[in-house]
Amino acid sequence: PTPPHIISWRGSSAADCDSEAMASLFSASDDKNQTKAAPPADLCKRLMRRFSAFQVKAKTIQEQVEATQMPVDTNLAEEMLLDYAEGLSREFCSARDELRRSGRWDMNPASRAEHDTLCFCLAVLELVRETAVSCSAPTAPRLLQWYSRHYLEEDLAEWWQQAQEAADAPDILSEGAAFWEPLCRLALADCRTEVQQLLQRCSASKDEQVALVCDFLR
Repeated sequence: PTPPHIISWRGSSAADCDSEAMASLFSASDDKNQTKAAPPADLCKRLMRRFSAFQVKAKTIQEQVEATQMPVDTNLAEEMLLDYAEGLSREFCSARDELRRSGRWDMNPASRAEHDTLCFCLAVLELVRETAVSCSAPTAPRLLQWYSRHYLEEDLAEWWQQAQEAADAPDILSEGAAFWEPLCRLALADCRTEVQQLLQRCSASKDEQVALVCDFLR
């Protein structure tokens, strides 16, 4: 029987595939954004190195499979793909964080478009890793963590700040107190540790019902 292939790029070089992949990723950003983002040259080089190293490993395994006529070890294939995906994630994170530290991303339209595209690429890559690469079935908490990490970052920081500012209010147990809405939003985003910390330091921490919730969260 024909052995399964981990990766097959028939008729294309690693450089061609990597360039095409990067171009497609960066052209997939928001169509409404008129500023075109180009992939950073140093990021392309780092991704090229990772892709080439992965291709070498994949070809070695493919040759072993063809020589032995044995199927690919699924655990080995998963481990290799996860390691490759995690390496790509680290590169996208590094490029995004470097852009943030520079301060250019929030002032220059081209840098902002580049930042948004890097965030988009990172989100898609991590979602693919969670739902397609890993053999374990994606769970609701993991998908919620993914969504919060990529699409609620600013909202979570804002809710945390609002809850902190209202935590010491003397009327915290009164109806409509400002503390509870941001706290519930954090809870819905599965921020268990943050919710527990806020409840423990708020002015109502000695309330029986609040204490029960804190015990439940431990």
